[in-house]
Amino acid sequence: MHRVLLPLALALGAVPPQEAATEQALVRWRAGTTGAERAAALEVMDGVEGLRSFDLVPGLQVVRHPRGGLQRLRASLGERALYVEADAPTVPAQGTSDPLFPDQHGLHNTGQVVEAVAGLPGADLRALEAWARTTGSDAVTVAIVDTGIDLTHPDLAPTSPRTCG
Repeated sequence: MHRVLLPLALALGAVPPQEAATEQALVRWRAGTTGAERAAALEVMDGVEGLRSFDLVPGLQVVRHPRGGLQRLRASLGERALYVEADAPTVPAQGTSDPLFPDQHGLHNTGQVVEAVAGLPGADLRALEAWARTTGSDAVTVAIVDTGIDLTHPDLAPTSPRTCG
């Protein structure tokens, strides 16, 4: 489940790309680990530096480490961290076939004007970045509870509607 967080630091614009000699990781500290304990745990490793924490996910911190040092970082932090994962860069999808996609500020906001309202560039849920990672699974069932659904809409064509009894 935590793999969803991998592009978080880049998606939030938290840290700029780093020098070629370093990489970044996302560390999720166990609850109750103080800031001083986190700093002390990172300080014992050469070339490791805590960059930024996020209020969005309690205990999540972006950490810079020497290239190839992810396994060493994991081993060093041990039980103090829930997980340590590479902060992998994402590549946005090339687009979508939805002709109305540009009219949806919430999916990809470039500052476009929709119905006389200018969007705020970057104020969106990063749909293209998410779709570059996954577009779903046949193992997932989505229920739509709405009396106004158009079952013949092209977005729903590949699915067959199911009803609950």
